[in-house]
Amino acid sequence: MGFEHCTATEKVQIESEYFFKQIESDINSRRNDDEMKERCKLEVKINNISSGSCKVILNQYTDKARRILLKKEGETENASANSSTKSISFNKFFILDYYFESEQPIDFIISGKIEGKVSTTLPSIMGARGQKLISPIEGEENATLEINGFAYKNKETSSFVFKVELDGNFNLKGINYTIKYLGTISKPLNNKLYRSEILNPKISPKLCFIVSRIPDIYLAPDLNPENNNVEIAIFDPYYNNNLGKYSGSLARLLNNSTVVQLGSGRSARISMEIAKNYTFLDYIRGGMQINLAVGIDFTGSNGDPARPSSLHYLGTQNNSYEIAIHSCGT
Repeated sequence: MGFEHCTATEKVQIESEYFFKQIESDINSRRNDDEMKERCKLEVKINNISSGSCKVILNQYTDKARRILLKKEGETENASANSSTKSISFNKFFILDYYFESEQPIDFIISGKIEGKVSTTLPSIMGARGQKLISPIEGEENATLEINGFAYKNKETSSFVFKVELDGNFNLKGINYTIKYLGTISKPLNNKLYRSEILNPKISPKLCFIVSRIPDIYLAPDLNPENNNVEIAIFDPYYNNNLGKYSGSLARLLNNSTVVQLGSGRSARISMEIAKNYTFLDYIRGGMQINLAVGIDFTGSNGDPARPSSLHYLGTQNNSYEIAIHSCGT
């Protein structure tokens, strides 16, 4: 993709700019505390049941003892058993906020032909192999509850990554480009999404712009590059002169270089690829391993372990270090 010998770029005045709200997948984004959570989807299935009907209710609690109900996360429909598969599958599923640093105790309460529950934690499901957990139902001899976890894609799932390169002698003070979303044939639009930095074309006949990255929700809301059109225009920003442009479907640019002639032997090469935006839960599902390393300060300044004021106090209650290790470890 691209030219073989692009020079180091020299900028003139303005930096690149995105003309939409920056969100977490963008290269310039900043996440606030509330965005540190992930969203996950839980699908449930009851196995080893040949007849009757059941529904499943999901409750989340504040503590492992389940003394305080944090939230009733919802319930499935009342579904009947399939006699051939000896199982009950549900159309409804559960959507929960997942926090890596929390235990998040949850109970699946089964009612109907089977009366019982399964107690677990959300990390136990999302951290299981394949994010699948099969657990016996308390109060039942044979029936099990199968729980499948998934990262819930309620935002963009990928980004369109554009690369624009110039070739030729441009007798100009500067040069840049813009990206517009033109919508679809049935719903044409004219939304300006991006303006590149200005480069100095006098330093070399071959120049590369900074790669631009635009989430799919702005360029292909239906996730179909064939249906969605884009305009990439090359400009002389000092005289507001349009030197040339590409106007067409995203699909024509995908994994392919398109050359736009700019006159006088000059050209712009435009290429694009789709980069998937992986969530934390995607990495977990893919088998990422996480290890915990603990370091403890045993210097004398921490005090005598026989004294309650010491961080290393050896008593009936956990000391400060033990509390910290337990909190992080779980």
